[in-house]
Amino acid sequence: MNVSLLETIDRKRKELEALLPMSPENEDRFNKKISLEFNYNSNHIEGNTLTYGETKLLLLFGEVSGKHSYRDLAEMKASEAALKQTRELALDKERTLTESTIRDLNEILLVEPFWKEAKTAEGQPTRVRIIPGEYKRQPNGVTLENGGEIPFASPQETPMLMSDLVTWFRDEEEKGELPAVVLAAAFHHRFVRIHPFADGNGRVSRLLMNYVFYKNDLPPVVIKSVDKANYLRALRAADSGNLDTFLDYIAEQLIWSLDLAIRSAKGEEIEEADDWKKQLKVLKAELDHKEEITEKISVPAINSIINDVARPLKKMLEGNLEEIAALFLKSSFDISIPDRQFNQSEAAYLILNSNKTLLIQLSFMTFKKNGFDPFDVFQAVFFIFSEYDYIIKTFRLGGNEVIFTRKGYHQKLTESEQTDIVNRMAGDIMNQIQQKLKHS
Repeated sequence: MNVSLLETIDRKRKELEALLPMSPENEDRFNKKISLEFNYNSNHIEGNTLTYGETKLLLLFGEVSGKHSYRDLAEMKASEAALKQTRELALDKERTLTESTIRDLNEILLVEPFWKEAKTAEGQPTRVRIIPGEYKRQPNGVTLENGGEIPFASPQETPMLMSDLVTWFRDEEEKGELPAVVLAAAFHHRFVRIHPFADGNGRVSRLLMNYVFYKNDLPPVVIKSVDKANYLRALRAADSGNLDTFLDYIAEQLIWSLDLAIRSAKGEEIEEADDWKKQLKVLKAELDHKEEITEKISVPAINSIINDVARPLKKMLEGNLEEIAALFLKSSFDISIPDRQFNQSEAAYLILNSNKTLLIQLSFMTFKKNGFDPFDVFQAVFFIFSEYDYIIKTFRLGGNEVIFTRKGYHQKLTESEQTDIVNRMAGDIMNQIQQKLKHS
């Protein structure tokens, strides 16, 4: 590792220590800034669609803007909770890191179970259900630019390797021989080489790295999404046996965090002058992959969504929820317009000229098992039509809005999107049934 980087870290650390404690105002500024930077960048690296400004609005003010999926919003908020949890764990000097701790972080980050595209051991495409906090059940790997693939640890090896990793970390921590930046970077790399979870490994690895920094009274490191290529290049170099490249990379990011903390402690400006340029670069890269608007709301456009999206989804819901329907004396799956009589020939016109809403209503009436008071369960999929796109969403028990997707009028649901909506609707209905049974 570059010795001069270690010397710079030591010098800046001493400069920061001499400025501590920060005033409450400066400490609050620093914590908000580092939280925003970490959560935006760590999630953006993994494909989260929130912009820097939208992340700031969500995390600092609890407000939402832009067109984003429920998962993107939920996982950004979960990332902030996981970072706070990491800091609390690290500052509790009596607690040691465990496998359970690591699994808890993954569970916080992923929020809830979901389906994800994957590959079988033979390399065939498949779909797997991701259970937050559980180790992977399918093999995983990273695809390189040249088309090759680097496999990670197998599902069978993972429990033993994770046990070994935690033991190694505890031993190194107890010996105290490695500089914090070396221990943090090595821990990050070793974890990534195992890739123990089916999803969320990158985010967990960066939290674990910052656990080490927090534990050693250093500021957390932020891997900038605009520098993703260099970050991954350094990781790949470590995979090839050149760990020093990755150590140097992480050391440079730690120096950035120390400089930020020093400026904060001095009461100086901590917003970077060229932040807007970095955000613009990221935005332009995002927009390169976005489809342009090609169609505006109209009677033909709405008819297309009714026939090519709503009706197939209704049919899929009917077919997959038969076993739930069998628990009730009567059930129905109906396409409707709120406060209007549904007529196929006039439906699109009515939607366009009224509240621009279409429903797939799911009704399960009179629970028919003895020993319980009869009850009904209702749920609905909402199609909300706006000028240039439409949203498919629902409302969970308690009134929480869940947005499944947002699409242009030329876009239909993929099979995997249909399956995801059906599974999540079924889960919501089962939750309603269980709640009613508890109070029956």
